[in-house]
Amino acid sequence: MTFFIYLQVALLAFYIILILFLEKGIKLFNPIILISIIYFINFGVSTLYMISMPEGFWKFDFYDLAIINKGLLFSNLVFIFFILGYYSPNYDKNIKSFVNNLINKIPNINNYTLEIKNLILVLIILLIFGWIARMTSIMVGGYYHIESGANPIKQSEYYTSYSQYITIGSMFPLIALVLIFSEWLKNNKKGYLLLSIVSFLLEILYALPSGSKERILLPVSIILFLYSLKKKFPVVPLIGSILLFIFFVFPFVGIYRTVILSGDMIKDFQVVSFLYIRLFENIGLTLNNIFYYIFADRFNYSIIVSSVVHKTPLVWDFKYGYTYAIFFISLIPRILWPGKPGIATFGNQFGRDYGFISPVDYSTSVGMSWVGEMFINFGWFGILTGFFYGLFYRTIYNYFMKDGKLTTLSAIFYVLTLYHIIRGSTFALLFGGLLKILFIFVLISAPFLKKVKRT
Repeated sequence: MTFFIYLQVALLAFYIILILFLEKGIKLFNPIILISIIYFINFGVSTLYMISMPEGFWKFDFYDLAIINKGLLFSNLVFIFFILGYYSPNYDKNIKSFVNNLINKIPNINNYTLEIKNLILVLIILLIFGWIARMTSIMVGGYYHIESGANPIKQSEYYTSYSQYITIGSMFPLIALVLIFSEWLKNNKKGYLLLSIVSFLLEILYALPSGSKERILLPVSIILFLYSLKKKFPVVPLIGSILLFIFFVFPFVGIYRTVILSGDMIKDFQVVSFLYIRLFENIGLTLNNIFYYIFADRFNYSIIVSSVVHKTPLVWDFKYGYTYAIFFISLIPRILWPGKPGIATFGNQFGRDYGFISPVDYSTSVGMSWVGEMFINFGWFGILTGFFYGLFYRTIYNYFMKDGKLTTLSAIFYVLTLYHIIRGSTFALLFGGLLKILFIFVLISAPFLKKVKRT
């Protein structure tokens, strides 16, 4: 049994080599390259941890390697169909024609760019309103990550009704960073580079005490993607970012998840910083724990999919597309539907029912991943969904890249899209969140659109 598991892990590594060969090199902005690497980490590396120290996973009923082997088989089959779907326009004329016709019917975003004559004024407005929204979020209890220890601040009674507007406002400083960095990429002025660095550091400083890796990962990813699109492959920044996340962000945020917060942001930050420094008193043990926490715990989607394959439909009946259909519900503003079902709480119910969290834990969420979602909906037939995912992602990539050169506007839209489609979350959360962010950017950029003259 162990041999077959190692064989499947090797197959996951082979996908990366195959895709790099097909794509003729590494392009940080190419979704299939990023997804193949992330897929290997989530399902390959995590599986190696599970078979090397199985006793650490017995609490999740992983007492038999056959369970892991079956889950890994489903994951492998999904990715094979994903690859087939992604490259299907290359070998099927009908699919190629369908994709091209679809792209041609959508207005070409590369025909437009941004022209902001008074960029400084726009940035000031974005930063003022953005930081007002962020301070409001802190005061009403919406700042701390919901899974970070115990949230010491009770949320306002009506917080859920207007939380989406606070969330929208909180995005403004990030949009300001994107505009500043894009301006530097376009003009290479040192002033904009300095402003970009200051804005970027402020984003990280704001995100760290929240206990959310997502708030840190988003600005880092967007900056790297933008740079790779407009300049070249960012070797040093990419390596630096990876090291930063492995040795600082993950363990630092991990401490936030274990301590009881006081509600005083400065005091909590000092306590977590002290505990983080203490981690490195025994460097060997600490490094081992950090790698285990990242690759065997936080990035372990192998255990999730294996559990889904093993326990469905014993725990949950097959959903037959329901989790995809709730995407349309996610688009309805809560102000229009106050009693709208919580899409994010779906992960909490999943985590409790499948035994990943305590049955009485109603705050922590566990993502079933896009692969687990396929099985929960359609069982083993869910591997066919991988084909349509691949074709969909290829269509997105072709749409943005069809002219060979992205404008400032299309580059920003693409990096925001790219960040979301490589996350591997459930469809409703992934694309519902993406559309909201793109909608915010459309509202802000609408007054500054300029049609590009193409020769």
